[in-house]
Amino acid sequence: MRVLCKFMMLGIVLTAMLVMARTTVTEFTGTETPSWPPSEFTFKCPQGQPTGGFPFSPPCTEGAVHARGLVFQYLEAATDDRMSGTSTVSVNANWDGWTALGPGSGPMWGTIQLSVSGGGVWEGTWTGNRTVKANGGYSTIRVVMFGTQGSVNGLKAEWVIVYTPASPVGNFSGEIINPGGK
Repeated sequence: MRVLCKFMMLGIVLTAMLVMARTTVTEFTGTETPSWPPSEFTFKCPQGQPTGGFPFSPPCTEGAVHARGLVFQYLEAATDDRMSGTSTVSVNANWDGWTALGPGSGPMWGTIQLSVSGGGVWEGTWTGNRTVKANGGYSTIRVVMFGTQGSVNGLKAEWVIVYTPASPVGNFSGEIINPGGK
């Protein structure tokens, strides 16, 4: 029995090594430019009342803003064409209020679909956090996507997008992981 277990373990280790040896990783960088205006969305105002004036005024009279189902489109321009195209992003967030700079601080999450210029589709999820300081808003967003169609089918992408007051667009970097080594 011990010999059989050893052979099984050896087989598992060798299989994992072969898969890892074929996996390729390609790094990329780029920018993300939002398209305006965003879609309508649902929100709750735990400490205030809805204003009815969003997107031209804060959604709540005071206090926290809990947003659900906000949809933005972005233009993604990357050093790797497989990450360049138009993305549709759903946004959910629990912000601690609304400032002259837009949403306040708090966690954010949602889904993303990126249609790439070369004829492919990525689909995935993201999580992030927004922090508002005296000089503006900062956001860090982590994205994981899987290629589901066309030129990116079967690939995985992981990337981080950073927004700062110094840049009106998001700057991102990440990697495309190809388990087949193509």
